[in-house]
Amino acid sequence: MRKVYMGATIAVAVVAILIGIFVFRTYLQLNQFTTLWPNPVGACAAVATSTGPEDLVIDHDTGFVYTSAYDRRTYRAGTPVRGALQRFDLNDLSKPAVDVAPDIPADFKPHGISLYTGDNGTKRLFVINHPNAGGHVIEIFDVAANGDLTHAESITGEFIITPNDVHAVGPRQFYATNDHGNPEGWARHVEDYLRQDKASVVYFDGTESRLVAEGLTFANGINGSRDGTQIYVTETTDMMVRFYDRDAATGALTLQQQVPITSGLDNVDVHPDGSLWIGAHPKLIEFQRHAGNPDHISPSQVIKLTPKGEFGGEATEIYLDLGNQISGSSVGARWQDKLVIGSVFEEKVLVCDLER
Repeated sequence: MRKVYMGATIAVAVVAILIGIFVFRTYLQLNQFTTLWPNPVGACAAVATSTGPEDLVIDHDTGFVYTSAYDRRTYRAGTPVRGALQRFDLNDLSKPAVDVAPDIPADFKPHGISLYTGDNGTKRLFVINHPNAGGHVIEIFDVAANGDLTHAESITGEFIITPNDVHAVGPRQFYATNDHGNPEGWARHVEDYLRQDKASVVYFDGTESRLVAEGLTFANGINGSRDGTQIYVTETTDMMVRFYDRDAATGALTLQQQVPITSGLDNVDVHPDGSLWIGAHPKLIEFQRHAGNPDHISPSQVIKLTPKGEFGGEATEIYLDLGNQISGSSVGARWQDKLVIGSVFEEKVLVCDLER
């Protein structure tokens, strides 16, 4: 009996040690033990928005910013509210963001967004929607000259499984990231904790969807080069940016480069000069705590990545705040000499001077 007891005790101790090693390694890989130093930019102005402007795009022709906002904490509490698409003008920051989406669709939980401009100058806004009724939809809105939106159509697809962000490449053609390979539930939690590479990229060619990239770990933001020859995808937990060569005729993607950046990468915006601007969570565990508790702030970071051809890219930290100015940044974009920063849970967007 004593030998059996001792054997069980040893087994429990070994399991506890292995769990401790796993937790320590995870904390280490997610920068939990890293000391962060603030890296401010110039003066910042806060533009009031609906709760949770998680993604945004800038119309560089007009200076309009479109935000995709959703109060995710209400969903977690079982009392979901309708999300919002809003617009504000970088030329006049005295005015708050205003709603520009119509009442359609009524069941609306927006996520990633993308602005498409056609050869004739017409514009369309693509928005990922996670309806409370279930399933996932890409909503397309026509953009009027004054910036208002009219709902055009809703697109679903067999391989639009767990969409996070979208990048439009045509009037109804787009790429989207599936951030997980599993739906909500225990399997997704296992996928997260073990950092399994089950995420993917889906392409909708105007008729049907198909997977064009697999084996990613929490694929998050997606965007493309101005000439349409490359697609960029961020991986949050693997802290990587993937560069894909794109076949414009077929939509096929070929992995070209993987650029490691030691932060939890979120949405990616492409400036007209070709540089990538990435909102990031430098401490992902703190961000998870912030998600559950609004009083627990989470550091915010914006990184600029300059592509260097076959050599990947050069990453530069543009902004880092410990969470006091803005908490849980998810997107950063540049307009002229301004940096525009959105977040997952705040009720504002920051517009900061890049010149100190």
